Amino acid sequence: QHVQMALMKGEHEQLDGNTAKLNERTVDTIHTKHDENKKEVAWSSDDDDEKQSSSSVLHRLYDKDQSIVSIACNTDHGTSLSTVDPEFKYNLTLGDLEYTTVTHYDGTQESLWFAMRKSVHSKPRKVFISIGVKRVCDIDDHNEQYRMRFHVYLNWLPTEKEYRSHYKAKKEAKRTKNAQLLLAWKPKWYPIVDFQDALEFHAKEWQMHESEGCFRMVTLPGFAHDLSSSSSDRHKITAGAFDNSKAKFIRAKLICDMTFSQRMELRYFPFDCQSLSCVIKEDTEIHGGTKCVFLPELRPNAFGVVDPNRWVINEWNFEQSLLEFADLNVVNQDTTSSAIILSIKLSRRFSPIVINTLPIVCGLCAMSLVAFAIDYEAVDTRLVYVIFVFLTIFFFDPNATITSRSVSVLDIYMLCTYVFLVISMINHAWGNYLPHADQDWLASILFLSLFVGYNVVLAAYMAVVRNRERKKLDMTYHELQQHLAD
Repeated sequence: QHVQMALMKGEHEQLDGNTAKLNERTVDTIHTKHDENKKEVAWSSDDDDEKQSSSSVLHRLYDKDQSIVSIACNTDHGTSLSTVDPEFKYNLTLGDLEYTTVTHYDGTQESLWFAMRKSVHSKPRKVFISIGVKRVCDIDDHNEQYRMRFHVYLNWLPTEKEYRSHYKAKKEAKRTKNAQLLLAWKPKWYPIVDFQDALEFHAKEWQMHESEGCFRMVTLPGFAHDLSSSSSDRHKITAGAFDNSKAKFIRAKLICDMTFSQRMELRYFPFDCQSLSCVIKEDTEIHGGTKCVFLPELRPNAFGVVDPNRWVINEWNFEQSLLEFADLNVVNQDTTSSAIILSIKLSRRFSPIVINTLPIVCGLCAMSLVAFAIDYEAVDTRLVYVIFVFLTIFFFDPNATITSRSVSVLDIYMLCTYVFLVISMINHAWGNYLPHADQDWLASILFLSLFVGYNVVLAAYMAVVRNRERKKLDMTYHELQQHLAD
């Protein structure tokens, strides 16, 4: 179920220990000219349809020399994520870039920022992600699964060659009036994503735009700049610094509708909180492509949008969502892959369950104390009355026919109620052996105290459990896994 990737065909070129292939029919010859101030790279093509094209690299901006864009800086928890760490691959930077003047096959010139060619660097390509959750439904406690519909937006800077390819497809589609040339275009490299714990794929496809195809070449306003940045501030961007108005991004939208497996922690039902996790891993390197790193989209608008208005989660309250960018171990391999972990934090609506269950059970159990009003020597009458109450509660128990991996808080309350009634029946069975009625009165006081006592203790326990469960709403994916393991 992987998103298929276009493989590069032809002779081999070594990169990060992987073998990439160049197209055999269009072998591009690279002529490099060294100058004190700049490097010129002249590209010639063997295709008869293309004129000789050339490019001039004006600036190079390496990832290690960049600073964290200010819109992504956060000093609330220190400055560790607001400064570049050369050993940390999740720095909120743009990767190795080059500012190049390109002369296309038709003579048109453009000056744009591109990702450095693979022959120049060997670092993973950076893909900037935003996610929109459209619908969550079919949350199944018993089968431990849920269904979610969401969109994943992927943005990355093309290489010069990728941009040339798109430019030609766009121009030829217009010249020949054949829109299919552009609609069928796709870059030679794009990220392949894998969805961990997905049970069923109802939909997984790239969105096709009517005029531009699945992979669009667009400008992203405000990317990697402050909210205050505007067109009037462009003169403040110094030469050699990244300018989003002079960069084209490849943008693709992956439409997903899937059923995921999810471990449901039901020990504290109905006061439980659940985290519905969707793990999206990059799988590009495994399929022979260049490895990539997922990062949040560096634009002023939110990179994660959740709209619970259309969700079907009648038994749950939506609390918050958490989007994490992390490394996950690859199964059966001593490597890691970049991943996005989307966690939907839910708390169960316990009020209807508590109101519809506990007051009724508590009231029925309290009615068993009425048996002490019957003559203590009428043992059979007392026993019939208490057994009647016991069976009434048993058949009312909403969890009597539900199987679960663990004992819930509600199960504990019901179990305490059954134990109380059994002890009460044993007490009444000894009625004939009581020498005085005063002892029966003392027993009634003891049972009343026991009834009040265990209800107060369990009510306090439920309050503690509720507060403990709500702490899970602030846990990250790995913290929650460790919590469940403990």
